[in-house]
Amino acid sequence: MNAFHPHLLDRRLGMARTGVWIVLGILILSFFRTQILGHGKYQLQSETNRLRPNGVNQQGQEQEIRSNAIATQPAAHGELQQDE
Repeated sequence: MNAFHPHLLDRRLGMARTGVWIVLGILILSFFRTQILGHGKYQLQSETNRLRPNGVNQQGQEQEIRSNAIATQPAAHGELQQDE
C-alpha cells in the first residue's frame, strides 16, 4: 500500500476535517465568551475610560514645548552672535 491509497487519503482527510472543526469550535466559543458573556466588563471599562478636559488643548501644549525648545537652544555652529 502506498501513501496515496484511497483508504489512507480518506482517513487523513477525516482527521484534518476533525481538527479544523475543533479549532473553529474553540474560536467560536472564545468569541461567544468575549462578546456575549463578557460584554458587561468591557462596557464598564469603556464608560470609565473617558477623556477628561484639562483646560489646555494638545496642540497648544505642543506649540508651547516647541517654542520653548527653539528659544532656549544655543546658536548653531557657524552662526555669529553679536554682542549689543
